[in-house]
Amino acid sequence: MPRSGSDGWPATPLTTDRAAAEHEAYAVLDGHHAGEPGPVYCLTARYRTAVFALGTPPRRIVKRHADEAAYQGEVLAYELLVGECALPDLHRVCDASRTLSSTTSARPSRSPAPMRSTSWPPPAGIRCGSLPSLL
Repeated sequence: MPRSGSDGWPATPLTTDRAAAEHEAYAVLDGHHAGEPGPVYCLTARYRTAVFALGTPPRRIVKRHADEAAYQGEVLAYELLVGECALPDLHRVCDASRTLSSTTSARPSRSPAPMRSTSWPPPAGIRCGSLPSLL
């Protein structure tokens, strides 16, 4: 797997051309995420990450990392925050392609653990899963 260079940039950066990124995404999905809904729409294409919406309307979000450490860090964040209602549900990960697939639909609200703070419940209109993903 490519590692970051000494300057912090990925050894093998991703394309920043959205059309090229979509083309690459189809190949990655065919090889590593078979059965995901299509079509693919590139939301962002950057040297370090690319983010794609899958399906019409979008049913999944796929994020591709150029850097293995960044990918592993995001996977760890999802694993640590399972059940905390902080991130969308993780659908699938692939170490070989450094991709994560998450759902786009909001999860049902969960009862929070008892808290001492007076900040719960959140203001009206805000519920678990209603905030946009950072993917």
